[in-house]
Amino acid sequence: MARYRDYVRNDLIPAFGTLKLDQLAHRHISAFVTSELAAGRGKTTLYRCLATLSSALGDAVRQHRLAHNPASPPALHRPPSPERQIWTAAEAVRFLQHCHQADTEMADLFEFSSSPARRPVPARTGSPSHPASPPPSNTGPDQGPTPTATRSPDSSSADPTASRCGPTPSSTGSGSCPKKPACHG
Repeated sequence: MARYRDYVRNDLIPAFGTLKLDQLAHRHISAFVTSELAAGRGKTTLYRCLATLSSALGDAVRQHRLAHNPASPPALHRPPSPERQIWTAAEAVRFLQHCHQADTEMADLFEFSSSPARRPVPARTGSPSHPASPPPSNTGPDQGPTPTATRSPDSSSADPTASRCGPTPSSTGSGSCPKKPACHG
């Protein structure tokens, strides 16, 4: 809310405050965009400022105070988002190590949210005892170990149901899988 207020006080009122509402035209808004860009204003900031103006003018149209919204079509379109770079495993490990030193509670949250166990796994075809393809390995030559406290069994596990059901008698030596009837048929 503070950002909208700042846009109105610091940008929109100084630029358009002398105009009556029904006098405001698209040419005024275009001139504002041109002058702000020439002054070095960032496109994203300017886009957000214009979105605030357009929203207010849209309310004026809905309240029948204006016949149309002079900020539509927009004088500046949404700038493209920069491409997001996915961290390497080494970068993720370094980040989690820093988090554990700075704030252990937040580090636990970040570690949990970056766990590969939380990502959806593509559906496999075939029967549970004969899967069509093995699950992806948690390590690789370029990836290093997955930065999580717990790891799922790798693709060389003797029990093909271990990745779906957790510990089994073969992997822990204690009891059976609690989901076995529902999970294994």
